[in-house]
Amino acid sequence: MNITYRILEIRIEALQLQIKEFKSEKRQLKGGRLKRRRRGDKFFYTEFVGGREIGITNDLDRIHMLSRKRMISKELISLEKEVSVLQKVIKDLDVVSAQKMKNDNVYGNYSLSDWEWMNEEYETNPVYPESLQYVTSLGVRVRTKSELAIANALERNGIPYRYEQRLDLPGKTYYPDFTIKKTDGTLLIWEHNGAMHKEGYSEKAAERTSRYESAGYRQHTNLIITYESDVKSQADIDKIIQRFVIF
Repeated sequence: MNITYRILEIRIEALQLQIKEFKSEKRQLKGGRLKRRRRGDKFFYTEFVGGREIGITNDLDRIHMLSRKRMISKELISLEKEVSVLQKVIKDLDVVSAQKMKNDNVYGNYSLSDWEWMNEEYETNPVYPESLQYVTSLGVRVRTKSELAIANALERNGIPYRYEQRLDLPGKTYYPDFTIKKTDGTLLIWEHNGAMHKEGYSEKAAERTSRYESAGYRQHTNLIITYESDVKSQADIDKIIQRFVIF
């Protein structure tokens, strides 16, 4: 993800959180609007509610509460305006980026709808983001060299995919390596078990496969499971794609 986008998104998230907290607090601050009037060198405070003003000059607690309510109302207007502006900036960046990619022929073999599907926001694996150290030809970050080879092959063949998209199964949530959109619109899961040498990995891989199958995923139909021995070369990966993805 472009660092500019992420900075803007982080700011929007912070603003939206503050807006949510202010709205919650404002709902608890009952009453009307605070008004301050001056007579000579003295100030008087009233509360405008129900079409009339009630004097509250001697009620300091109510004055403070209504002052807080007025401040929150002003802050909400300012914060919501900033969110709106930042969202427009992101939208404008999307338009510029899309036009640039179109001019640069970045879409490659992808249709516009497939490209948009690939780049829609989706929930990804939050674990160890620092391990996303390899970058594909289209700028997608992945964790291993084997996944990089698979992703580059998918991109080279114009096959739309999402990396580590959240998948909720009964009793368990997974983040499959690749969720692939086939030409008929159906989705295909590709899991690459690349660390079978690690202690406990094979057991977890077997459990994951079992849960996939229980949820209706079938190997070579809507599920691909590969191992390091399956992807020794780009030719091997291309054969898998041709046989199980493009047909």
